[in-house]
Amino acid sequence: MSVSPTIEVRNLRFETDERIPRFWHEGRRAVTLFFDNLSIFFPAGERFFIAAVKAHRDRVRDPALLAEVKAFIAQEGIHGREHIRYNEMLKAQGYPIDEMEKRVVRILRRASRLLPPRWQLAVTCNLEHFTALMGHFILGDPRLRVAAIGRSTNRAELLRRTFAIDVLECPTCKGRMKLVAMVTEPRNIARFLSALGEPTDVPARSPSVHAAAAVLEEHRSAPQGAR
Repeated sequence: MSVSPTIEVRNLRFETDERIPRFWHEGRRAVTLFFDNLSIFFPAGERFFIAAVKAHRDRVRDPALLAEVKAFIAQEGIHGREHIRYNEMLKAQGYPIDEMEKRVVRILRRASRLLPPRWQLAVTCNLEHFTALMGHFILGDPRLRVAAIGRSTNRAELLRRTFAIDVLECPTCKGRMKLVAMVTEPRNIARFLSALGEPTDVPARSPSVHAAAAVLEEHRSAPQGAR
């Protein structure tokens, strides 16, 4: 029996050639350099994550979980490939990529040698959760949203790339639809959603975020000797 994973493997290839401006985030240097620095450390991290999960794959008996494991490994491989391509672009622009990556490789090799396999898996889960939270807050901050990377990209295309949701595909015939108008006024958006029977309230923040905040607050308020 085949089981479809909830993790969708998206084999995307991004533009990383000379057409990409040096400061591609609308000319803003600080934000561009922030994202550039993140990418430098990802390839070695992706390899560490894959190895940590593969080390436990033979213990998985649940077909659904095994499908998730396979999809996770495939998606991490694609992530690593794209960050390698991106880092090659940065190297061509003058970044000391090799020297900076050596530091990360040295740390992760030491972790792979000294930490038990279950600890390495725990580190993987922790860092994946951290990057998910970071992505959530970054994508939710209008100051950090990417308007264009090398060329103008419409919102429908950004949705497809980010969430694998093609809003311009007809759900009935699978043909292509054309965007003829866009509602941007919040009051009108709420009115249309209400008429369609859809919720109009902003979704509550993820419980995991609240839980993490509660634990952090409890730690901060605890007496020094009780920590």
